[in-house]
This record gives sequence, structure tokens and C-alpha cells, in this order.
Amino acid sequence: MGAILEVRELQTVFGSGKREVVAVDRISLDLAQGEIVALVGESGCGKSAASLSIMQLLSGSGRIRQGEVRLGGTDLTKLPERELRKRRGNELAMVFQEPLHALNPVLSIGAQFTEGLRRHLGQGRKEAARYAEELLKRVNIARAREIMRSYPHMLSGGMRQRVMIAMAMACEPQVLIADEPTTALDVTIQEQILLLLRELQHKGTAIMLITHDLGVVADMADRVLVMYAGQIVEQADVFELFRAPLHPYTQGLLRSVPEVIPGRDSSQLEAIPGAVPALSHLPTGCRFHPRCPLASERCRIEEPELQRGTDGHAVRCHAVDMAGYAALKGEQR
Repeated sequence: MGAILEVRELQTVFGSGKREVVAVDRISLDLAQGEIVALVGESGCGKSAASLSIMQLLSGSGRIRQGEVRLGGTDLTKLPERELRKRRGNELAMVFQEPLHALNPVLSIGAQFTEGLRRHLGQGRKEAARYAEELLKRVNIARAREIMRSYPHMLSGGMRQRVMIAMAMACEPQVLIADEPTTALDVTIQEQILLLLRELQHKGTAIMLITHDLGVVADMADRVLVMYAGQIVEQADVFELFRAPLHPYTQGLLRSVPEVIPGRDSSQLEAIPGAVPALSHLPTGCRFHPRCPLASERCRIEEPELQRGTDGHAVRCHAVDMAGYAALKGEQR
């Protein structure tokens, strides 16, 4: 199946001159209709910067230096803002990490919701209000009419998140980016939100799920991209990634989470030493080498390229022989 969203060699920078930092470094990815691709990694790895780059919503000094973001064959990086506004919310939508910051604090939920419906669907005021209430009920908000009159600060985090998903569902977008949609929510609300994402997927929407929750990834994703210090360091089918992670960073992430390692108790969990480097002070060579147990002198000097296997598994690591790994898999079959 062909890709709806194609990202090629996307590089995003913030600042200028000597203070310029690269937040997203030449990442490439595809999303097909009805597919869920998870983008994972620790805070500060560049996941949110990547999503805002795809949405063309970079603020301040952020800008795309190079690369393409093609939606249905059209490169969004070449479109004027007026044309982008037509596509956002209609063909390409996003559920932000903190809806309180994404929603306008001085406008009611109803005013914000109906504005998008009138712009993208051409509905009248009353028709848009009825449709908005219907969508709120579909995301398990019982008091839809009351919520329409409410302001963002009057709602709980879970309620705001469901409002954002209802807004995203309104035009049945081709692509939905969900940035940490279940963070800081109780398990009941998390389950409701994940079911809503499944509903969108079943209708054909392609979803990019940005999260650090590997349990959610295991349950929801078809493919996984692991990001570190602005780069994709591993990508694979979700079953292959959990069965045989190749990059030391991916292995460390899996060892640190009990839910995704059957039979391992909390006393056996391992933390990855150190922290994600600041984008303004990236190490030479492999960006993970200061924290890596397999680091060699080559890792400290030479930056690894992303090696791609024939099965779609790819890894950015000098310690991995992708050709040898592919041959071993062939023998095991």
C-alpha cells in the first residue's frame, strides 16, 4: 500500500548563527492508510520537534532547513501559510501533548470547535454546533452541551484530551499525529483515548503515535521508530523490535520497563546511565556513545549511518552488522 505521508531527510533547526542547534536531523519515514507508527524515545530526543515540523507549526526561531514532507504527493514545506491552514485539521490533524496550551483560553470549547467545522466543512453555525455536540458524545463526553459552553481551564486533563480528539476526528483526516495522548492520565481515561485512536485507524486514518510508554507501543503500533538526540537510531515492525532490538539504546529502553518484559520483576530493571545530550553540545561520532556499553574508539570519532535490512529493520550503530543479522534470520527461517 502506498504511503499517505512521506517524510524525506527532514532537518529542523532552532536559533541562528553560532547558537543554531539541530533538533531534527535528516529523518525519513512513511505512513500508510490505517497504519499506526510509534515514535519513541526519552524526553529531549526530538519527537515533538519532528511532529511540529511535519505539521508546519514551528514557532519562534524554528525552521526547516532541508527535506520534504509530502501529504498525498504534495510537499507541505513548499506551500504558503494560507494553503497550509486549509489542510491542517482537514487532511492533517494533531492531538497536542498538553491540550490546555493548544486550546485558546479565552474562547469556549464550542466557539473553537465550530470555527474549524465552519471553515473546513462549510457548515452553518447551528449545523456546526449540532455536529460538534455529536462528536463530543462519541468521545464519551455525556454533558456535551454544557462542555460546549465551558472554557479549557474548567475541564480536567482527560476531558481536554477527549475534546482535542473529537476536534481531530471531525473531518476524518488522512493523517493524525498524537503527541503523548495518554501522559499523566489515569488508566481508565487512557484506555478510552486509545480506543478512540483505534476507531480512527479502522476508518483509514494513518496515525503517528508519539510516546515514551512502551506498553502503549506494544499494544497499538504496527511499526516503531526509535529516536535519540534528533536522529532515528532504529526502526522495525513492532513484533521484530520487541523480539530482537538491535540498537543498545533500544535495548536499554526495553530493559527499563517491566510491562514489556514478561517474567522480569522490578528488582531486575536497569536504567540507562547518563542523560540525553543537550542539542547545543552533541558528542562527536555516535551521539549515544557516552552512554553505550558497546562504545568503541570508532564510535567516538565516526558518526554511524542508518543501515537498512531487506525486511525493513534499520539501525544506526557501528556494533551491528546488518548484513550478518539478515543472513542469520534467513537461516533461522
